[in-house]
Formats: sequence, C-alpha cells, structure tokens
Amino acid sequence: MQGLINIASYGSRTQAEMMVELLRNEGIDAITEVDDAGGLRPDIPMGMGGAKVLVRPEDEERAREILEHGGDGED
Repeated sequence: MQGLINIASYGSRTQAEMMVELLRNEGIDAITEVDDAGGLRPDIPMGMGGAKVLVRPEDEERAREILEHGGDGED
C-alpha cells in the first residue's frame, strides 16, 4: 500500500495491531508501522512516536470515526 497516512499512534505494537484488526474487521485496509527492531526492542517506540496505524487517504475519515468509538489513539 502506497501513500498511506498516519491516523493514530499508540504506546505499543500490541495496541496498534489491535486497532488495525478493528479497522480490517470494518473493511478498511490498515497496517502498523513500528520501528522496534522487528520486535526485539519493544521499548523503543515509546520514545520514538509509538506504533502508528496507517490507512489510505480515502479511508481516513471513516477510520478515524471507527477508532474514536473503538480505540483510544493519541492522534
């Protein structure tokens, strides 16, 4: 997926992955972006912007609404 935008950031990979699954269950393609050395350093995202949830621009508004009612992202 190209041209993705960050719609939420979470303090852990697990939180972000749960929100991605929520979005996918609602028919929205979403992925996580985490720079934690492939899971070897889960402490890294806490100080580097967290684990991000990315979606296509055309899905942004609906995805934000879903997360607003089903998650508690910081963005």
